[in-house]
Amino acid sequence: MSHRILVSKLKDVDINTYILNWLISFISTRKQRVVVDNIITEYIDITRGVPQGVVLGPILFSLMINDIKPISPSSLLVKFADDITVSIPVRAEDSNIAKSEVNSIMEW
Repeated sequence: MSHRILVSKLKDVDINTYILNWLISFISTRKQRVVVDNIITEYIDITRGVPQGVVLGPILFSLMINDIKPISPSSLLVKFADDITVSIPVRAEDSNIAKSEVNSIMEW
C-alpha cells in the first residue's frame, strides 16, 4: 500500500489533526536494513505498507480499499480486514463480467 496514496486518503477523513499527523508519521518514518553473516546493508526508507501485526493495519487497509466498487450490480464485493473478495454470478450471456471486475480491481 503506497504511503503517498494512503496519506491522501487519510487527509480526506474527518479526524483530529494531531491524530492525522501521528498516523502519517507512523507509516512514513520507517527504515529497514538487512544483516546476514556480518554483512550489513544501508538503511532504506520504507514507502509502502504498514508494520505487520499492528492493530492499525486492517483499519488502514480498509481505508485504502474503501473506494473499490463493483462494476456490475450483480457482483458482490466483500472487503474485510486485510482481504477483498469478488463473487460474480456467471451466465453464458454475460461471461465477460468476471474479467471486467478483475480488470477493474487491477486498474484501481
